[in-house]
Amino acid sequence: MKSNFSGIFILSLCFLFACNSKINHDLRKIETDTSKVENIQKSSFLKLHFHNGDVAGMEKWKMTSKDTISGKGTLYNPNRKIKQKGKLQFSLNDIAIIETNDLSALQDNDNARIAALGILLIGNLIVDYICLTNPKACFGSCPTFYTPGKDKLLESNAEGFSKSIAPFFEEGDIDALKFNTKERHFQLTMKNEALETHVINEVKLYSIPRRASEMIYHNPDGTFYKCQNTIPCKQAFSKNEFTNKILAQDDKEYFSKSDSNDLLKSEEIFLNFDTPTSGNLGLVINFRQTLMSTFLFYNTLSMMGDEVASQFAKLESKKFYQKRFDKAFDPLRYIKVYQQIKNRWKLIGKISEQGPIAKNLQMIPLFPDSGKQTQLKLVMAQGNWRLDYLGLTEIISEVKPTILTPINIHGNSKNENNLELISKDDQDYLITFSGDQYLLDFELPILTEDETNELFVYSKGYYLEWIRKEWLFEKDIKQLNRMMLMHKKTWRNLAHEFKEVEADMENTFWNSKVSTDN
Repeated sequence: MKSNFSGIFILSLCFLFACNSKINHDLRKIETDTSKVENIQKSSFLKLHFHNGDVAGMEKWKMTSKDTISGKGTLYNPNRKIKQKGKLQFSLNDIAIIETNDLSALQDNDNARIAALGILLIGNLIVDYICLTNPKACFGSCPTFYTPGKDKLLESNAEGFSKSIAPFFEEGDIDALKFNTKERHFQLTMKNEALETHVINEVKLYSIPRRASEMIYHNPDGTFYKCQNTIPCKQAFSKNEFTNKILAQDDKEYFSKSDSNDLLKSEEIFLNFDTPTSGNLGLVINFRQTLMSTFLFYNTLSMMGDEVASQFAKLESKKFYQKRFDKAFDPLRYIKVYQQIKNRWKLIGKISEQGPIAKNLQMIPLFPDSGKQTQLKLVMAQGNWRLDYLGLTEIISEVKPTILTPINIHGNSKNENNLELISKDDQDYLITFSGDQYLLDFELPILTEDETNELFVYSKGYYLEWIRKEWLFEKDIKQLNRMMLMHKKTWRNLAHEFKEVEADMENTFWNSKVSTDN
């Protein structure tokens, strides 16, 4: 999923209100009684988590305006004492997370704000058998993007906002489509191929003209460079040499297995290049993640159990909790790039693009150096990254892209305002559900005869994982807190658990995606 640990609202991570319990029962008991997991689909409900710690259980509800929800239910204070009962009305601006077991409530076009905040517990949706046998390895993904002629998952050109697992982690993401064209019209396919809700703020194309001898790359901060020439790696090694695996952009990826006792253990990769040029150089890297981060993400959800919603409401409202959450996974988040200058390793950049599906193509500018040899070092979590290509390029100059918004959108939504929803950064979102597919039309700039447009996609939003019933039986808040506080034994146990499934996760993941075929 470009899957991982940053976002704003979260539909994916919230457990649902136990349906066979009456709303006027003590809410704390309802939130902790996992014996009711089997009964979560018996009747429809909505449960509202507020920024101030209050919680409301709604038996009946409706949207009385774009920003107001009203109905019948019970409101509890942070200590789960009843504050109000009967007719209730709330502003959605006061709500951090919504839980429901009713997919239709999310899919209703009139309730887009509920969908943007909502978390779905899927107790009665059909899940592939392979997912049931290993639910922590099931397919997950943010929006996947395809260029013309490509429509299969393994051909995906890009995966949007992978780190944005909730509303409070919403962010923009630039991905190289690795596609260039002379045509004026371009159509980009966007899919939701997972059991998730995608909340999409905007989608744009970045277009930069180039000649046949030139390449266009971007670095992690979004700066674009026009480059020329490639300098292959002379030697790449970690514990063993793997130079032959990173000489071309293909499927011959280098990756290591995780450490059996420490998922946060670092691995060092050393790269040697002959550099018979005095120009400014950059390291080009084509990469993606393994499924280690996906495993940890789903494991975090299972530890939260039926308190997922309240945990994410806490993430949304408490800065210290966000920092603790971020810090726990920080060692997994980056590939750090060092360059040897005068016999010392100097940090020149960090790459943090996440997701196990589409490969990410980026470039890190090097420090100027007149030497005939260039030595680099990558430091990254062992077993967490797949490296497809590592090479040097000569930087010609920085360039500015032409930014394009879609001129048309075709999809399976009845909403006539979809184009408006994804054309600018605002509070209106395009909500997509499992199996949805959209075609986005763009008009590209006019070129000179010897130029083509190199294309990148920019997407902004967040996604909400649908909570599988199977994840809820392993609730352990103490273990969750230990994990976030970097407790060594807890992380060692996670390493043992991951090692048991590591070999089979790829097969499970790729074979459990949701079909978008009509």
